Amino acid sequence: MFHQEDLQKQIIEHSRRLQILKERQAREGSHTPPELIIEIEEIEATLAEIEAELTQLGGAETSPVAVDLSPQERQYQLTLHWAANGRAVSLSRFDLREADLRLADLAGADLKLANLYQANLYRADLQEADLGLTNLREANLGKANLYGANLLEADLSGTDLSEADLSEANLSGASLMGVNLNRANLTGANLSEASLYRANLSEADLQGADLSGAKLYHADLSGANLSLANLNEAKIKSTKFNEKWYLVWQIVNLGVENPNLSGVDLSGAYLRGKNLSRINLSGADLSGADLSGANLLRANLAGANLSGVDLTGADLGEADLREAFYDQNTKWSQNFDPREAGAILLKW
Repeated sequence: MFHQEDLQKQIIEHSRRLQILKERQAREGSHTPPELIIEIEEIEATLAEIEAELTQLGGAETSPVAVDLSPQERQYQLTLHWAANGRAVSLSRFDLREADLRLADLAGADLKLANLYQANLYRADLQEADLGLTNLREANLGKANLYGANLLEADLSGTDLSEADLSEANLSGASLMGVNLNRANLTGANLSEASLYRANLSEADLQGADLSGAKLYHADLSGANLSLANLNEAKIKSTKFNEKWYLVWQIVNLGVENPNLSGVDLSGAYLRGKNLSRINLSGADLSGADLSGANLLRANLAGANLSGVDLTGADLGEADLREAFYDQNTKWSQNFDPREAGAILLKW
C-alpha cells in the first residue's frame, strides 16, 4: 500500500519535470541540446517502468494514469486521481489548461505556477491551497471555496469568482482585471497592491479586507460591504462606490475637505490614525468604526453613536462628547473616563 503511494508520488514528480523539459524542447526546436532530449527519453522510460510496476502490484486499475497519455493529459488525470482520494497534492507547474475540475477536492494543494487557463473549477474546494503565481486567466471559480488560499501575484484576469469564498485569502499583488467577484466573500482578504481594473465587486463582502494600494480603476463596488476595509492609498478613477464608502475613501486619502460632517454615516469606517481634529461629527453614526490612534483633538462628537468603536490610543483632548452614546463594546484609551466627558453608556 505504502509502496504504491510512493510510486504514484514518483509519477507526479517525474511528470512535472517532463512537462518542464517538453516546454523547453518546444521553445528551442531544432536547437534543443542532446542532453535535454536524452533526459526526456530517460524520464519517459522511467515513467513506463513505474506504471508497469504499479500494474503488477495491484492490477491495471491501481495505476492512476494510462501509459500512453500526453504530459498534459497525464497531469490532468493525476490531478483527478489525487483529488478523488482526498490527498494533499503537489501539482506545482502542472499544465491544466481547460481542465474540468468541477467539485474537485484540492484543499491544501500545491499549485504554485500551475497553468489553469480557462479551467473549470466551479464549486471546487481549494481552501488553503497554494496558488501563488498561478495562471487562472478566464477560469471558472464560481462558488469555489478558496478560504485562506495563497493567490500571491496570481493572474486571475477575466476569471469568474462570483459567490466564491475568498475569506482570509492572500491576493496581494494579484492581477484581477475584469474579474467577476459579484457577491464573493472577501472578508479579511489581503488585496493590497492588487490590480482590479474593471473588476465587478458589486455586493461583495469586503469586511476587514486590506485594499491598501489596490488599483480600483473603473471597478464596480456598488452594494459592497467595506466595513473596516483598509482603503489607504487605494487608487480610484471612475470607480463605482456607494456614497458612504466614497466619503470614507476621501477622508482616508485626501483628508477632510468639509469640516462639517454632522449626522453622516461612518459606521464601520477604517479611520485608524487619521487626523480628524476640530471636525464636526455631532450626531454622526460611527458605530463599529476603527478610530484607534486617530487625532480627535477638539472634535465635536456630541450626540454621536460610538457603540462598538475602537478609540484606543485616540487623542480626545478637549473633544465634545456630551450625550454621545457608547456600549460595552466601545474601546477607550486607558484611564479615559467617557462618563466624565459627558458620554452616555447604553445598557441593553
